[in-house]
Amino acid sequence: MEADKMPEPSSFDDYYKIEFSEGELTKKVNKEKYAGAESDEYLSGIKQAASMGLVMKATYVINLPRPATKAEGKYVKLSEDKMKVTISADIDDFFEDASAFEFKIKY
Repeated sequence: MEADKMPEPSSFDDYYKIEFSEGELTKKVNKEKYAGAESDEYLSGIKQAASMGLVMKATYVINLPRPATKAEGKYVKLSEDKMKVTISADIDDFFEDASAFEFKIKY
C-alpha cells in the first residue's frame, strides 16, 4: 500500500449477520469472514491507533416497537421501560472476543 493512500474503509458490521423476524432481532458473528479480520488493513490501523490511546467505540441504539421480553448479549443494556436496547463496545472488544457485538432481542 502506498504511504499516502488510506485503506478501503470497513466496519465491525461487515463481520456479522443480522437476522430480522417477527418479534426478534439477532446479530451473530460471521465466523468465516471474522477469521480474516486481522488482515483488514482499515481495522488494523484503528486497532494500532487504539494501542496509542485513541479509543474507537461503537454504540448501537435500537428503539423497539414494543417492550422487549428478552435481551441477551455481552454488552446489551435494556432501558427501564424495555423499549430501547443499547450495545456499546470498542475495537479491543472486537478483536479479543467477536461475540461482544452479538445480541438476541425478543419483543
